[in-house]
Amino acid sequence: MTDPGALLPAVSVPVVLTVLANDPPIVITSVVGNLLYSNNAAPKTVDPLVSIVDSSTSLKQAVITVTGGLLGGNDVLAVNLPAGTHLTKVWNPTAGTLTLTGTASVQEYQDALQSVTFATSGGVLNLNLGLRTVTFVVTDILDASPLLPGLVAILVGL
Repeated sequence: MTDPGALLPAVSVPVVLTVLANDPPIVITSVVGNLLYSNNAAPKTVDPLVSIVDSSTSLKQAVITVTGGLLGGNDVLAVNLPAGTHLTKVWNPTAGTLTLTGTASVQEYQDALQSVTFATSGGVLNLNLGLRTVTFVVTDILDASPLLPGLVAILVGL
């Protein structure tokens, strides 16, 4: 008979915990200061060096918005989508929002964001002067979005 008060031998059991972290994607803009744009000029690339860092390999959406100083109907954001991607684009002039959707690699989204252009025309006396703020927000396939968007300020002058 065994003594119920006796100590049992110690047994070491390895335990492996895997924590799958889904860090939200980060958009890093390269423009320092204001991007200068002349009223009624040809469209100008907002940030040709914008980059995306994410823990996942795919993204599902990017929203680029004129968040400050929007002159709806006059300000325009446009994009040249990379060939061979399954991305779609929708421009909402009232909200100043360019939305890209579709599952694609981080690189494909980055290439698209690097081609985003801004232009403005019309307005009172054909002038749309002032400061605009453009933000970039991307969402990965696990629905993570950044806490802070990438941001570029555009100064529209004569």
